[in-house]
Amino acid sequence: MNVLIISDSHGLEEELQTIAKRHEADVDLMIHCGDSELETGHPALDSYEVVKGNCDFTGNFKDELLLTAGSKKILVTHGHLHGIKQTLLNVYYRAEELGADIICFGHSHIAGSEVLRGKLMINP
Repeated sequence: MNVLIISDSHGLEEELQTIAKRHEADVDLMIHCGDSELETGHPALDSYEVVKGNCDFTGNFKDELLLTAGSKKILVTHGHLHGIKQTLLNVYYRAEELGADIICFGHSHIAGSEVLRGKLMINP
């Protein structure tokens, strides 16, 4: 299963649509980890599973999603509610509570990935 992960697009509309169209045949799931700054139902977000970021003042996005990709569970959150700029342990413990194998988050604007105690953490 292929998953596209994006975050912190901060009002970009055309770019989100271009990325979704470019990869629609290549991926099974598209995730937006928050701070789109667009409203719920905006056409640029149609292809994405979206969570609320700290700059999402309009829209009715959830703070987190628990998605299934094949045999894996994915926790999607923006990260600001878990203090990811200070530590990844808080979001790790939340994933433990939910039984998630993979954690996708944004907020820091620093791309990275690592495995922490067996959980894959991805910040696009």
